[in-house]
Amino acid sequence: MSNFQSLVKIASYKMIYDESPLPLFVFRSTKNSKYVVGTALNMAESDGISYFYYATIPENPLHSFIKYSSLKSDDPTFTNNIEEHGYIYIKLIKLFGSHPLVKVNE
Repeated sequence: MSNFQSLVKIASYKMIYDESPLPLFVFRSTKNSKYVVGTALNMAESDGISYFYYATIPENPLHSFIKYSSLKSDDPTFTNNIEEHGYIYIKLIKLFGSHPLVKVNE
């Protein structure tokens, strides 16, 4: 399983509780020419420390959502079509610069 697929699973975990999936931020890495996709998450659901879970991808996605199915073995894909039933759609928030609170060590 890829880091990207694991990240999508983490972002969609709130669907278990009938909540919306976490949005994913996309920004260019300051270390190399890759792009970072990630989200902040506090697994304990308390006021404690949140961690930024991320994966790197080779290019900036052209679409605004990630289509994912927890029931199928298909890899998550980028899309603008959110009309297909049976999928979870995760919103991508594209940043013009790096994330102001995240330092990626890649």
